[in-house]
Amino acid sequence: MGYQPCKKCRRNEVIQDVIWGRLVCKYCGVEQNSDDLELQHDYDTINGSKGNYVHINGDGSGESYSEFNYKEAKIYHAKKKIEDITNTLEITASKTHLDQKEKLIKYSDFVNKELILFSMADLQRSIPSMVDGLKPEQRKILFCSFKQNFTNEAKVAQFSGYVSGHSAYHHGEQNLAGTIIGMAQDFVGSNNINLLQPNGQFGNRHQGGKDHASARYVYTCLSPITRFLFPKDDDCLLDYLNEDGQSIEPTCSEEASEGGFDPKETMARNVCEVRILLFVVAAAFIYIQMRLFGIQSGYADRLAAAVESESYCTSEVRALVHDLERKGAQNVVDKLQVRVAAIVVMACNRSHYLERTIESILKYQRSVASKFPLFISQDGPNENVKHKALSYNQITYMQHLDFGIVQTERPGELIAYYKIASHYKWALDGLFYKHNFTRVIILEDDMEISPDFFYYFEAAATLMDKDRTIMAVSSWNDNG
Repeated sequence: MGYQPCKKCRRNEVIQDVIWGRLVCKYCGVEQNSDDLELQHDYDTINGSKGNYVHINGDGSGESYSEFNYKEAKIYHAKKKIEDITNTLEITASKTHLDQKEKLIKYSDFVNKELILFSMADLQRSIPSMVDGLKPEQRKILFCSFKQNFTNEAKVAQFSGYVSGHSAYHHGEQNLAGTIIGMAQDFVGSNNINLLQPNGQFGNRHQGGKDHASARYVYTCLSPITRFLFPKDDDCLLDYLNEDGQSIEPTCSEEASEGGFDPKETMARNVCEVRILLFVVAAAFIYIQMRLFGIQSGYADRLAAAVESESYCTSEVRALVHDLERKGAQNVVDKLQVRVAAIVVMACNRSHYLERTIESILKYQRSVASKFPLFISQDGPNENVKHKALSYNQITYMQHLDFGIVQTERPGELIAYYKIASHYKWALDGLFYKHNFTRVIILEDDMEISPDFFYYFEAAATLMDKDRTIMAVSSWNDNG
């Protein structure tokens, strides 16, 4: 609690009302101007002193209140004095570093040489640049999008990791993922133009985008309009920041915005760098050609030996094929290609995701197609999904149409889950009783399989045949 002389009775008993925060005189009850006494009251509280000096190290040395510029210091405690803050930042921008060898630091030095750094950094992170309308974090994201040619969609969580590793971002991938989601939101009140595409649940206007899905479940990529706003031809004209030898996002410094940046000079520097790079590449190419010329005769001898070996191997293979045909190789192959299980993809109304899932399956199914026949079971009349499924010759298509009204036993039950369960039962009944499969592998229309998918379930089928107590085998990875 600080004590100050009262402006009316001049007694040194002005105290602060703890409950209401008012500055009143103990004797006459007159309220004082809190702006005049607020800062001095705070420093009295910190140092526990009623005197005219602020003690820094307890030995009486320090800075006098008369020497300390309260008007300047109060600027940093105010929230509405924008002009004063701006003037202070401009005046003190050139004297912003303390001597770290000094053991005693004046309050005015701390305010003018340390607090100023925080204020300027905070403004740079919080206020978009007049040059491109972006904050540094958004500029890093856009820079990495152009660097990666981010035209194919990827999960936000994966893209945030790429940005963090290629733009020297120091504040955590979670914050970065939130910024990426914010740049992709396109509902009213979010962005004038969303530079990234929102492929998934990116929130809505009712909750201001806070109801967006986790970064592991939503996808994004560059919007088509982004490269029209930031042309590729301008990339070579920009000055790029450099951190630890790594080129990161372009800079929108004050010098660049005021005309101190010379595009011709930058272009000339880039051309010079390209010439040096071409010279290095040419020297390396000449060296490689000389090495290849020196060992050309050795490669020629090896090639002749390889041709002779190939001829021998070809004759052996022909003899082996003739022997297999004579012994009934077709019967052996047919016996090996016994049906293991049917693969059924449960689809509804997402044709884009269904195409990606089908391509992922066909990529690894070709060699074992007869072991794992592929079925698509669609729930509902969506024509895009039906057209997409029928466009593949390797697929058997099934369609479940149930327009009946769902009657639930208890009110409040989720009808959607009842519909899904009904579709699953209908599809499995058809595979088990109509197509006579003993095993079925169930996939949803937004999954991608791994290269060892079929080896895994073929081994699982063998295990289920040996142990009849095993009813089902699951393989699931929900970590992106």
